[in-house]
Amino acid sequence: MQYDGFKKVSYRYYFLDFKLGDVTGDGYVDRVYLIGEKTSKQDLFSDNISIVIHDGRTNQLIRIQMKYAAGYNAKLFLGNFTSKNKFDILVKIDTGGSGGYILSYLYSLNNETINLLLDSESFERISLYDVNFLDHFNVEIMSKARDVSFTLSILNRKDAYIKAGLYTEDGKLVKPTEGAVLALGAAYPIIDDYHGLFKLLTYQRIIGINNADDLGAIESYLTWNGEYMEVERVNVSLIPNDSVVGD
Repeated sequence: MQYDGFKKVSYRYYFLDFKLGDVTGDGYVDRVYLIGEKTSKQDLFSDNISIVIHDGRTNQLIRIQMKYAAGYNAKLFLGNFTSKNKFDILVKIDTGGSGGYILSYLYSLNNETINLLLDSESFERISLYDVNFLDHFNVEIMSKARDVSFTLSILNRKDAYIKAGLYTEDGKLVKPTEGAVLALGAAYPIIDDYHGLFKLLTYQRIIGINNADDLGAIESYLTWNGEYMEVERVNVSLIPNDSVVGD
């Protein structure tokens, strides 16, 4: 565990967010700060974002360095993901790119150990999909991590795909064509009323032949199983309205 004082933080570091809650599980309220390096207070982009915890019992400062943590609108959330007796720390950061991606980190403190329960990198390993166009205006989405697949009907935009040369008039695929499931686009804590713990609802866009060809979304519900954050349920949704299919 790394301890650090605010006096060691350079003048280029700024407070980005702040929350109160017992994250150490000792019954004392801790102060949790999100800090980042910026060129000025007015700058929207923050680099080297990290978590600093002021332990309410010991008065010590605990600093958590997050890998690749840089972006916009960095936010903290404290919630009971693993235990009713203490809060865990969720961080979300907008990357600012055209894909609408976010960086997300979920940490839990256990005595003197800092545990990274989930981040965008580990989430990607359990949320990779192949997207393939099929005959008769269908798209198949296959999970690489689990033995499961979904089929979406894209009849609602068949005219656009025929015009783009992707399908013939009778619904035959002209050539093998792939879409994609994009990286993490959102992560929302939701409370499980039955167990009294939070789950994490994640969102990923499904696109067709380009980024503007928005087919739908994959929503995954992640819950703590005692050892790691597990995908409990997956929903696949289709955007009902016609989209403009680019060249």
